[in-house]
Amino acid sequence: RYLRHEPPLARAPNVVQRLRRWIRRKPVLAAHWIGLGASLLLTQMIFVVHTQRDVGYHLRFCGVQAIWLIVSLCCQWLLERQWPRRTPILLCAAADVVLLTWLLSIVDPGHGVFIAGYFILIAVAGLASMTRLVVFTTVLSMLAYLVLLLVRPELAVPLHYAVFGELTLGLAGLAMGYQVWRMNVLREYYGERPGT
Repeated sequence: RYLRHEPPLARAPNVVQRLRRWIRRKPVLAAHWIGLGASLLLTQMIFVVHTQRDVGYHLRFCGVQAIWLIVSLCCQWLLERQWPRRTPILLCAAADVVLLTWLLSIVDPGHGVFIAGYFILIAVAGLASMTRLVVFTTVLSMLAYLVLLLVRPELAVPLHYAVFGELTLGLAGLAMGYQVWRMNVLREYYGERPGT
């Protein structure tokens, strides 16, 4: 078209295309912002609909989520720097576990469904294809859950639920770590074979 002196057919990307490009370029930041943004939006909707609003509780909950969004920006900045390879991703995983634990420490009792956040962090660690990251996130999640139970002992009643929670975190980490290790071994094996 250029040689024929015709105008190009290319158009500026629309909002959806720009969003997809941003997600591909910065998947860690995008996951945090999309997940936390959806959580904040849901929190606001629940606050508006709820008849017995507690503004202080709402502000604390939203404040921790806002801090988490800011920390995710810092983590993205660390990931883009030329640090030793694993340091930034380990710091980001640790920040996620600490912030989730902080959020769970202020949630009113009946937070059982929110404990799934630890399992999500373990699963997300597996997406990095690093067995050590999965182990690190699992151990840190188990320790953080233990600290949460020590800070708020009423959440450990009955005790066997707390023990089961710790056990399932460990088993989830073991399963995810094994799967990541297995995929890495297969990748190395098939990558070194001649003709593949």
